[in-house]
Amino acid sequence: MVNRCSRNALAMLLIKMRLNFSLRIIAFLFDVKNISTVSDSIHAALKSLEPFVRKHLGYGHKTREQFLDQHSRQFFTKVLGLSETSLISILDGTYLYCEVLMNIL
Repeated sequence: MVNRCSRNALAMLLIKMRLNFSLRIIAFLFDVKNISTVSDSIHAALKSLEPFVRKHLGYGHKTREQFLDQHSRQFFTKVLGLSETSLISILDGTYLYCEVLMNIL
């Protein structure tokens, strides 16, 4: 089995992100003898995704004018009493992890 191919590196990254498995478990799943190889593979996958993320995700991938033209709704600006050049952001924290202290009760 080839452990350093890009497909395996991406799979290791997704497993780490989604399931938060330790590097030792990921190494076992991919039959990798050295944990540092798993770490290097995940790092390489992250580096290879940087150009995609910069181009397609985040606030920097579009200009303010593009956001106003393509994603603004007049209904919300009128209901909220905002000007036509105002941008509205709706942020959802559903999947944000919050640590809960067990000694509250």
